[in-house]
Amino acid sequence: GRLGYRPSEATDLSVSYGYVNDSLEQAGTMRLSDLAQDRRRNISPVDVYANELGAVTLQGKQKLPWGFSLAGNGFFRQTSRESRIVGLTSVSRATTDTESIGSTLQVSHEAHVWGRLNRLSLGGELQHSGVNSASSGTFGLSPFATQRLIDEEAAGFFAQDTFDLTSELALTAAVRYDSTKIRFEDELTPANNGEKRFRQATPRAGLTYTPWSALTLYANYGEGFRVPTTDELFASGVGSSNADLRPMKSQTYEAGLRARPLPWVEGRVAVFLTDVKDEIVFDPTVPPFGVNRNSPKSRRQG
Repeated sequence: GRLGYRPSEATDLSVSYGYVNDSLEQAGTMRLSDLAQDRRRNISPVDVYANELGAVTLQGKQKLPWGFSLAGNGFFRQTSRESRIVGLTSVSRATTDTESIGSTLQVSHEAHVWGRLNRLSLGGELQHSGVNSASSGTFGLSPFATQRLIDEEAAGFFAQDTFDLTSELALTAAVRYDSTKIRFEDELTPANNGEKRFRQATPRAGLTYTPWSALTLYANYGEGFRVPTTDELFASGVGSSNADLRPMKSQTYEAGLRARPLPWVEGRVAVFLTDVKDEIVFDPTVPPFGVNRNSPKSRRQG
């Protein structure tokens, strides 16, 4: 649900709440050779995957004098996940509880520079997450158990400016800086404890040409950045973690057009090329159960 309040034309406030509770129950997996002998055989009457989410979000917008405006939001989110799985040679149960809190603040300004419209946005965001996860079970004849505490702090700052070179042509330039710190504590095996920090600045630029109101041509360049997840970085029982993983980085080139010849007809065409460095992939050849690795280079295009 969402509740909004507008005390004036310059102020817009709202609060929203969302709740999701779902559970998936299914039969366990079987080999085809076993099913050929008995179609009714089932090693696991019920495998369970359950998720619960609750989130509260506050949002506000305020118009200010001299072409300025202010927008911000804050949120609190709580999630719980549980799974119970029975396999041919394994039994496992896992729970994960996560609490996240964060906020975003953005200042925007519109003004005419040299007779042309200029739109500038500056802002930042902060987020903190705490994760408590546990798992237990057996793999073959070997029992296993994990109990982990994870603390993640992320901060980002961004700036974007769009300047109308002509009435049909606009130039956009932007940059974003991200900093992430992850602390991991293994309550059963302290030797697995660790901390990682990642920092990266990513630029973006683009041109937009609108010769007619029904047609827009554009060309963009942007860089991306993704830090490894805590499961990819740190030990997680019978898993594929790797504390030496580097963050993924990407460079994307895109060009295309958007057309709306009629009010009820709209079309889009685009071509893109993305080069990825240090993509995180799973290598099943590393004993005993495989491991996550950084792939030097990969490309996507279409």
